[in-house]
Amino acid sequence: MTNETDKGMDFLINDQPPSRAPASELPPWKILVVDDDDQVHAVTRLVLRSYRFRGRGLQLMSVSSAREAREVLQRESEVALALVDVVMETKTAGLDLVRTIRDEYRNRSIRLILRTGQPGHAPEQDVVVDYEIDAYMAKTDISAQKLSTAITASLRAYEYITEIQGLNTGLEAQVEQRTAELQESNRSLEQAVDTLRQLGDVGRDITANLDAKAIFQSMQKHVQRLLDAPYFVLFRAQPGVDFLEMVFGWRDGSEQAAHKIALDTQHPAARAAHDWREVYDADIKDPGDAWPYCSAIWFPLVIDQRLLGVMAIACLRADAYGEREKLIFRTLCGYATIALDNANAYQRLQQLQNKLLTQEKKSIAQEKMSALGGLVAGVAHELNTPLGNSLMLNGALQDEVDSLFAKLNGAALQKSDLVRFLNQAQDATNGISQSLNSAVRLLNSFKQVAADRSNEERKMFDLLQCCNDAVAGMMDQISCAGHEIQVDVPKNLSLNSYPQPLAQVIKQLINNALTHGLQGRTHGKMNLRAVQEGLGRIMLSFSDNGAGLKETDVKRIFDPFFKVNPESAGTGLGLAICSNIVSSVLNGHISASSSPGQGLTVNIELPSAAPEQGR
Repeated sequence: MTNETDKGMDFLINDQPPSRAPASELPPWKILVVDDDDQVHAVTRLVLRSYRFRGRGLQLMSVSSAREAREVLQRESEVALALVDVVMETKTAGLDLVRTIRDEYRNRSIRLILRTGQPGHAPEQDVVVDYEIDAYMAKTDISAQKLSTAITASLRAYEYITEIQGLNTGLEAQVEQRTAELQESNRSLEQAVDTLRQLGDVGRDITANLDAKAIFQSMQKHVQRLLDAPYFVLFRAQPGVDFLEMVFGWRDGSEQAAHKIALDTQHPAARAAHDWREVYDADIKDPGDAWPYCSAIWFPLVIDQRLLGVMAIACLRADAYGEREKLIFRTLCGYATIALDNANAYQRLQQLQNKLLTQEKKSIAQEKMSALGGLVAGVAHELNTPLGNSLMLNGALQDEVDSLFAKLNGAALQKSDLVRFLNQAQDATNGISQSLNSAVRLLNSFKQVAADRSNEERKMFDLLQCCNDAVAGMMDQISCAGHEIQVDVPKNLSLNSYPQPLAQVIKQLINNALTHGLQGRTHGKMNLRAVQEGLGRIMLSFSDNGAGLKETDVKRIFDPFFKVNPESAGTGLGLAICSNIVSSVLNGHISASSSPGQGLTVNIELPSAAPEQGR
C-alpha cells in the first residue's frame, strides 16, 4: 500500500496569491481524495494545482482505501469534499464509505463525488438513486474542466450548508424563549401538510378524467368541500373568439344557465382573461345580476401561453379568502387547467382517429396513426401531470421564499420561520424531483417509440452475433440481479434486415424480464433462441421463468402505458417499443403467451429479408 507521504498527504494547492485576504485568514478547503491508484492522486494534484474558490486554495488529503478514509474523517474536522473511488479493497468499498459517512457519522455537510473506472459494478442510475451523493463520474469521461466544475459546485453547496448550520447554532440560544411560538408554528405546519395531502388526492382525482363534464363535476365537488364557495363558475375560451362562454355554473345550490361574456367589457371574468391575472373582490365592479357576494376570486386558466378559460368562486362573507384559501384555489385551478388541456388534446386526437377511420383505405398506415394517437394522448396525460405538479410546487415554494425574504428584510425572522420554510422547501423539492424524474423517464421512453427510423441501414448480418452483442450489453445487469441467460441460436443464420433495432428489441425484452417477471426472485433463468421456419421466415423466441401473467394482462401487454402493477416505477412503454420496432421497422409480427407462475414467452416472427424503409 502506498504511504501517505508518497501520495501527497495534506498537499496544499495555493499557487496563486489570495484575492480577498491574507492566507492566514483564508485557510484552504480540505479535500479528501480516496483512491487505490497512485496515478489518480498524481493527476488530481496536477489538474487542481492552481484551483481557487472564494480566494482559498485546496488542501488535498490522499488515502488509498476506505479504511484510511474513515480514520482521516474521525481525525480531521471541516472536510468539505471527498472524491471517492468505488472499487478499492472491495468492489463496493466506496459505496460502503458513503453509507458510513451519511448514516453512521451522520455527516450531511461533506460533499461526496464518486469516481469509478468500472461503471458496471455501480451503475450510475442505481447509485444516484440509492446513495446521497453530489455527483457521479466515470474516470474515462472526466476532464479537467468537468472536475473543476464539479468541485466548485460542491464547495459552493458545502459553503451554503455550513452557513445555514452556523445560523442554526446561533438561533438555538433563543429556543426556550420561542417555545410557545414554535408549537403554534408546528400546528400550522401540520395543517399545511394535511392540506397538501388533500390537494394531492384532489389533483389525482381531477387529472384522471379525460372528459370535460366529468372534470367540471369533480371540480365542483372538491371546491365545495375545501372552500366556502356557494358561487362557482367556469368559463371556456376558444382561440380567435372574442367572448367567454360559461360552460359550468353553480350558484346557491342550483346550476346556472349557459351564457357568454364579451372580452372587451369590465366584467371581472373578462378582465382576468384579458390581463392573465387574478381578480379579487376588492377590484370587482358589480358584474350584474344583482351581485350579492362580498368575497370573490376570478382566476385565468393558462397553460403554455394559451388561455383555456376563467374559473371563479364567491361567497357572502367579507374577507373570506385569505392567503390559505387563495393558495388552495390556485392549486385547484392548476389541476383544472391540466385536466382541461388533457381533455382538449384527447378530444382532438379522437376527432383525428375518427377521421382516419372514415377514409376509404383502412391500411396498416391507418392503424399506426391510430395507435400513435392513443400513445400521444397517453403521453399528454402522463406528462402534463408531473410537469404541472412541478410548476405548482415551484410556485408555492416561491411564495414561501418571498415571505421569508420579507421577514428577513424586516428584521422579523425567527427560528420558527426558518424551520417551517426548510420543512416546506424540502417537501416541495422532493415533490419536484420526483415529478421531473418521472417526466424524464417518460420522455426517454417516448422518444424510443416515436423515433424516426427511416435512416436505419439495412444490411446482411449474422443473427447469432447480433443476439450475443445485445446480451453482452445487458450482462452486468443480469449478473448483478443474480440471474442467467442462455442463447440458443444456430450458427451461420443470416438476415438482410436492421441489426440495431433488433438488438434494441432484445435488450428491451431482457430489461422487461429483469424489472417485472423476475423482480424479487433469485436464480432466474432466461432463454433466447431462434429457428428457421420455412423459406424466408425466422422465429425468434425469448422466455423467462418469472411470475407470469394472467390471460387478460397478456392481451394488453403491448399496449402503450400498460403496467401489470400500476405502482411500478416503469413507464409501461418497454414492450410497446418492441412491438413498434418489430412491426414498423423489421416488418415482423410479435406475440406473447403466459400464465401465472409459468413465466412469459415472447415470439417474434421475422422475414429473412426486411423491406427497405420508405418503400
